[in-house]
Amino acid sequence: MKLWIEFLLFDESESSNYASKVIPHDLFLEFCQLWPESRQRSVRGINVREPADSPRLKEMFAFLEEKTGKVPNWDKFRPVLNDPARFQVHGFREFDPEEVEQADYCVVVPLQRVVVEGERLSGRRLRVKRADILRCPFGGNSWRSQEILCTGSTRRLLEAESFVNLTFQEVEVIGKKPPVEALWRLDGERALPPVLNKLVNQYGDSVVREDPGWWRDGEFVGTREQLRALGCWAEDFYYPAVLRFDQAKVQRELGVFDVAPTAEGWKGGSVATRQPYLICSRRFREFCMKQRWKLEWWPVELVD
Repeated sequence: MKLWIEFLLFDESESSNYASKVIPHDLFLEFCQLWPESRQRSVRGINVREPADSPRLKEMFAFLEEKTGKVPNWDKFRPVLNDPARFQVHGFREFDPEEVEQADYCVVVPLQRVVVEGERLSGRRLRVKRADILRCPFGGNSWRSQEILCTGSTRRLLEAESFVNLTFQEVEVIGKKPPVEALWRLDGERALPPVLNKLVNQYGDSVVREDPGWWRDGEFVGTREQLRALGCWAEDFYYPAVLRFDQAKVQRELGVFDVAPTAEGWKGGSVATRQPYLICSRRFREFCMKQRWKLEWWPVELVD
């Protein structure tokens, strides 16, 4: 596993509305002389991506603090924009191929879209426009909706493998003409037990329980701050987080399985709009890789 730190800064001559992102022109040039590979070509900017334990990264931080007084802000849930004394850093986790190969279970993440956009209905159903359907057998839809979808022919391939706990829900397609193939959302008959990770909202605070008064006729009528407080993330500076599950509970509630959704819906918004991750077995992953579908895999941990 590799852990990376990224940050972005601009020459003050570049247009920027945020004081935390700019440094004086002479210091921008000096930084680029010391670390020329960090200089962006399209704009006067510095784009750094370094291993978390890199000595070069410590040297860059020391340079910026000495010359500008800026120090990194490590709080991903409370990013800085207008603080001239701090700049935002971001952490990313990269799994080694060997880790993925050895993992019993992984989060499956589609890298291609089946549809451009979708509308969520009750019961986690999805409605899409026929014109928005793309030519892709297996993938997701939009960034906002995040469901994992497949075509009818792909469903038949998956069903032939008899993957345990895998279910499908048909996607409603609207338009003047019927789709060439039906679309299906992948799901699991039973969900996993809650993760062991600490869960936080968009502010980094404990996840807030929804108040029924925030809703009227299916529409959210609370404040913007209340909506932001409803998000759900695993508390981890690095993305993606490694989800952890109680192995005994998993065995007791599901036994052996190939596909199961998390109990939690993830990222921003209310419980009604957040979507679970799908956790898949090694057997499911190996089958998908043989099909050469463009998917990413994030190992999860089953803890004794």
